Amino acid sequence: MKKEKSVKKMKQYPSTSSILLSNLRKYQAKERALLIGRPYDCVSTPLVLYNSVFSDFKRDYNTENLPMNKEHNRWTLETIELMADFYMDENGRQKVFHEQLRILFGQEVTEDQLEDKSSNDGVLNFCTRNLLYLLIGIKNEIDAGYDPVVWAADSYAKYYTQSKNHKFLSGCNMPCFIIALAGPWISVLGAVYVEKPVIEPLTAFEPLIHVNDLTHFEKIARLFKALHLGSDSLKNYYDSLPYTTVNNEDSQRYYPCLREVENVGEFFYTEKFNDKLLWRAETKKGCRQIIVKYTHRYNKNAHELCSNIGKAPGLLHVGTTCGFYYVVMEYIEGVKLRDCFLSRSEYDKIFKDIEEAISLLHLNDIVFADLRGSNILVIKDENKECRGMLVDFDWAGTNNVDSYPPFMNPSINWPTGAQDRMPLKMEHDIYWLNYLKKLYCPV
Repeated sequence: MKKEKSVKKMKQYPSTSSILLSNLRKYQAKERALLIGRPYDCVSTPLVLYNSVFSDFKRDYNTENLPMNKEHNRWTLETIELMADFYMDENGRQKVFHEQLRILFGQEVTEDQLEDKSSNDGVLNFCTRNLLYLLIGIKNEIDAGYDPVVWAADSYAKYYTQSKNHKFLSGCNMPCFIIALAGPWISVLGAVYVEKPVIEPLTAFEPLIHVNDLTHFEKIARLFKALHLGSDSLKNYYDSLPYTTVNNEDSQRYYPCLREVENVGEFFYTEKFNDKLLWRAETKKGCRQIIVKYTHRYNKNAHELCSNIGKAPGLLHVGTTCGFYYVVMEYIEGVKLRDCFLSRSEYDKIFKDIEEAISLLHLNDIVFADLRGSNILVIKDENKECRGMLVDFDWAGTNNVDSYPPFMNPSINWPTGAQDRMPLKMEHDIYWLNYLKKLYCPV
């Protein structure tokens, strides 16, 4: 149902030949069918969580000692020289760039005409199944009213919503790299098609021009080398899929690619919680209900200390993948404190539990740091009595050593000294405890 709705919406979008920003604005403001970060809230789960090929690309691109031979370096310099030139029209630039890509990938770049009679600026596909692993969008020069990223995103989405191709969307989220080229400026993006097409930049726009800076040439060489490696990985990925995969419905295509971890085994996702990187899942063996969370930082020790005394959900595993920490824990039925309406005696029991958890953390020189109502879970124990648990140990850290993250929510009345990149302090936890007790248990 999600697929059919998305396909229908994309068919209403302008053709790739007329996808000016003025046209797109009207459609995106209403439909938001392309998750490209425009408008600001038009975002999805981070692209790298859907397929590790994208995080591998970013890793390779940023690895300064990435192995590259002299032939690749010469090709890079030649490409910079060619793209820095001026061309009379878009076809001239496109023809030269296609030839450079043919040399790099060892495969002819082809243009594909879509059902609406428009065409893209070149593709590399897995020929036996016609599945894209590289899509190209080219503009002769940077032009007002035209964004090659938007064009490429629309072209990717239009390709897979064609009548002959949208069947593929049932069994796979169709990962693909995208090159956006505007004059000598190049950016690499990634794309997947889940509920909607998701397109994210993997690099900034980099100039393919000559500068007296060796590090610049090395950066451009790494960009193309990482793209070559990533494209090979996508070809292998598509080659490894059983032929029936792209024709059978697979609900897991909407979820992150991590499906098995130590101490838990294989699992499958069942639902996503709101706009957080938090999913409910179920193990294949034993049908155990679990929570899978992705975050940029996490304090395993703090979580374990609290779970050992029953003041946090049981922690099953913490690891890293695709630039994120993943946290797997027991699923516990409960309600966030901020959403509860309880008696005074029930609130007293909850805060007794939370004070016990915070005291234990402080004894171990750990600050919880984000002790708000959204991070306290209210559960019922075996006697049907309300109890409190801490959840979300993302910010927890060592007192006066670790720091708050950047970009803290300015609309929250944080305690004095709790600011971006400033040290965590135990007194901040005390501030929140007193604030919450006054809010829910006024004298």
